[in-house]
Amino acid sequence: MTTVQQVITLMEQLAPRSYAESWDNVGLMVGDRNAIVTGVLTTLDVTEDAISYAIEHDCNLIVSHHPLIFKGLKQLSCDTAQGRMINQLIQHNIAVYSAHTNLDIAPGGLNDMLANQLGLIDIKGFVKT
Repeated sequence: MTTVQQVITLMEQLAPRSYAESWDNVGLMVGDRNAIVTGVLTTLDVTEDAISYAIEHDCNLIVSHHPLIFKGLKQLSCDTAQGRMINQLIQHNIAVYSAHTNLDIAPGGLNDMLANQLGLIDIKGFVKT
């Protein structure tokens, strides 16, 4: 049985949080690190449709590229789309982990995959040292 934290550990071996740009928000956005994973949904963005799909397919972990929470929250109200989504995630015990710029620049990450698909050569990485 795999926990949310074990998935996070694997993600951060591939794309360490330290690779993220300073303005970015990566990591666990919502949820319980100790929860046992029943299913994982991967998505570019956390949307209401993605959350509905996760609920319907018993996925209690969403791994997104773009952060669900990008800037600091000033309030959490169901009057907003973001508030409704966060509320629904909490009600259904769904964790959200986001890997954005850290996954873009990680060796073997999205930039490398795109460069390979484009047939680019003599590629230099952006990983911070």
